Amino acid sequence: MEINEITFTEKIKKSSSYVYQNATNVLINRENLIKFVNNLDKHYFQKDEFLNYFNNHLCNISDHNLIKYEELIAYVCVVDSLNFCFWPLEKEYNDENNNKINFEYDDYVSNLNNLFLNERRFFLPENLKNLNILELKEKVFSNLNFPLLEERTRSLNELGKFILNKYKGHFCDFVKENDFDCEKVFILI
Repeated sequence: MEINEITFTEKIKKSSSYVYQNATNVLINRENLIKFVNNLDKHYFQKDEFLNYFNNHLCNISDHNLIKYEELIAYVCVVDSLNFCFWPLEKEYNDENNNKINFEYDDYVSNLNNLFLNERRFFLPENLKNLNILELKEKVFSNLNFPLLEERTRSLNELGKFILNKYKGHFCDFVKENDFDCEKVFILI
């Protein structure tokens, strides 16, 4: 990143600050804003669509206390490493009877959830480093000729090597070194 470049988050902060400092016809009621933020979970995070979105991830584990911090970070890193260039053209998903085969984000996450439940070794950096296209295709993409399988496999291989070489196999050290900053972690992944 060049020195003059600013991140998306910095752009939002900068433009919000500009509006706040230069608004002449608008006042921000700080007290109401604080109330809004404090009650945000009651008004937004309790809504079904929000809960359903997050329940897609690791929903097959009834007691989330059984998930170790290291395992959770590994899971999130794998999800983010694979989840680029979103879903492909419909023609890629027609079976021999010309029926569209539905494979969406929920299917992808469901497969990762099953791996997490039944084969947590999949998320270890040693495994990611050596993962091959056929294994990724079978375990994550339901044996579909999903687009960019080579690139997705390479991404996981690099993630595994990176965590092994720089952080001695510990995803949590990777997150700690980046000050628990989601944006930094996401950019590095």
